[in-house]
Amino acid sequence: MSLTTGKCLCEQITVSIPTETLNTSDLITMCHCKNCRQAGGSLESISIIIPESSVKINGQPKIYLDNNTDSGTPLQRAFCSNCGCPIYTATSNHPGIQVIKLGLFDKIPK
Repeated sequence: MSLTTGKCLCEQITVSIPTETLNTSDLITMCHCKNCRQAGGSLESISIIIPESSVKINGQPKIYLDNNTDSGTPLQRAFCSNCGCPIYTATSNHPGIQVIKLGLFDKIPK
């Protein structure tokens, strides 16, 4: 299985996911909610929804528990404690799933 690896700005955290998942458009999500915009400092958050078992993270992301969500369900927002780069989001509503930020990857295969 081929992996595609992304990294935070300071390269202290790397994230590897199966390359073939990047070619599955139904796994890609764009969120425009207030919290995702603020957490990412942008108008939207573009991510890939993937089983946690398919994700390999090297480094130790810091977790911020976001309790102020529109759904009322807290989100775990993982980020690099050195450069602040968002890494992934997870929620207890979908155990075993991580929502990985696509901006981590330099090149996304087509």
